[in-house]
Amino acid sequence: MEQRTSATRTDLDDEALAEAKRLMGTTTEKETVNTALRDHVARGKRLEALDNPVERGMRGEFDRAAEAHAAAKKTRQAAFEWSDSSTLPRFGRMWWLRESP
Repeated sequence: MEQRTSATRTDLDDEALAEAKRLMGTTTEKETVNTALRDHVARGKRLEALDNPVERGMRGEFDRAAEAHAAAKKTRQAAFEWSDSSTLPRFGRMWWLRESP
C-alpha cells in the first residue's frame, strides 16, 4: 500500500529527537517522526477502545472472541477426559492412590 507523504519544515527539539531515535532504534529524523506519529495514533486507538466496553459489547464486538474462547476451553477440557469413563478413571481423581485389584 502506497503511503502519502507531505513535505513539512518543522523546528524540532534536538535533544528529544536524539533520545527518541535512541529509544526507537531509528536512524533518520523522518523515520523517527513517522514512527512516533504511528505509535501515538495506535496508542490513541487503544485508549478509545477502552472508553466504553459495555457499549462495544452491546454492538457485538466481542462475540467472535467469546466464541473462540469457548471453543478453545472445550478443546482443553476434552484433552483431560478419558474416552470411556466407565473403565478408565477421570484425570484428577487420584486414581494412582487406589489399591490394585
